[in-house]
Amino acid sequence: RWKSITEFIFHHNHGAQHAWRARSRMPHTNAKLRGKPLVPEIGLDYAFLRESDSDETLTILVVKDRDSKTIFTDVVEAKGRGLKGTVENVVRNIARLGYTKVILCSDQEPAILDLIEGIIAARREPTIPQNSPVGESQANGLVERAVRSVKDQVRTLRLALQKRVGCRIPAGHPIMTWMVKHAGELISKYQLNRDGQTAYYKVFGKPCKDVIVEFGEEVHYRVSEVDTGSLDGRWESGSWLGIRWKSMEHYIKYGTRYRNSRRCHQELCGGTKTS
Repeated sequence: RWKSITEFIFHHNHGAQHAWRARSRMPHTNAKLRGKPLVPEIGLDYAFLRESDSDETLTILVVKDRDSKTIFTDVVEAKGRGLKGTVENVVRNIARLGYTKVILCSDQEPAILDLIEGIIAARREPTIPQNSPVGESQANGLVERAVRSVKDQVRTLRLALQKRVGCRIPAGHPIMTWMVKHAGELISKYQLNRDGQTAYYKVFGKPCKDVIVEFGEEVHYRVSEVDTGSLDGRWESGSWLGIRWKSMEHYIKYGTRYRNSRRCHQELCGGTKTS
């Protein structure tokens, strides 16, 4: 078929070039070859959740630490740093990891760049921005994989709560704010990474021993740890919304209000379970 070996090599290479152009994807960096970064890297990105029959969208800010794999998630009303509290939440989460100098990784979306500028201005410690090339979303894979995990966890929690309460929970319901925050905490505290350790273990050097219940479950919580001599009850009922990172305080919803409590217990058949 081929008149010479030179003609064979030319046709073979020509076809291989077309196959490479059609099929090749951006190569992934081998984490083992990359090694542990000298400066902690934290990825930021937005996630969006909505129902097929509704235009209401839930916007989530996802923050992930490359080294420990810790994930923090918060619902935001608008992208960027415009609303008070968004920048402060990220700064607080970085402090929870014990970091001073950090690199903030993101794509080049204007809203996320604006947020990073706000974080840099708010932090006293050195904060270095690092952006992936335009049009190459895989370059920010650090946080993109976290976005998928968070979406899956939020869906799971919402379906379970809807079955518990017997009604549909819209994306804009206030309870979704707590659910999103709890989803990130669950991943960080209990999901095992490839090395067999949780993100919480890598941060604190010990496994998380928080006693938790199902999101939205009815619990009894301690109103006050101090005996004031009042005749009012020291325990009340409310819905459990999660537990604060490191502080061991439970988030409780009672009526239309929210509060923290150091102790709560769940009603079980034949007894109680206290935390």
